[in-house]
Amino acid sequence: MTDKELNEAVARKLGLYRTYVGTKKGWTHPDYCHDIAAAWEIVEKVDYCYLFKCDGMFEWKWECKLTRREEDRKWYATADTAPKAICLAFLKVGE
Repeated sequence: MTDKELNEAVARKLGLYRTYVGTKKGWTHPDYCHDIAAAWEIVEKVDYCYLFKCDGMFEWKWECKLTRREEDRKWYATADTAPKAICLAFLKVGE
C-alpha cells in the first residue's frame, strides 16, 4: 500500500469523504502516515494507545498497539515511523 493509499484508507475509516479542490478531484485530509500531529487524531479515537520504539534484529522499528474497552481486543502494527505504525494499527481496528 502506498502512502497516498494509506492516507486515503485512514481518512475513509475516520469518516472523511472525497472532496473537490478547484477543478481537480482529490482528497483534502492530513498526511496521517507522516505527520505525528495528524496521526494523533487517530489515537484520540481509541481508548488506549501504546507506542514504542523496539529493537528488531537489525534495525529499530515503531510498534503501535491500539485497544478499545468495549471490544477487549488489541490491534498491533509495526513500521519505520510512529505515524505510519499508528495508521496501520488503526486500519486493523474492528477486524
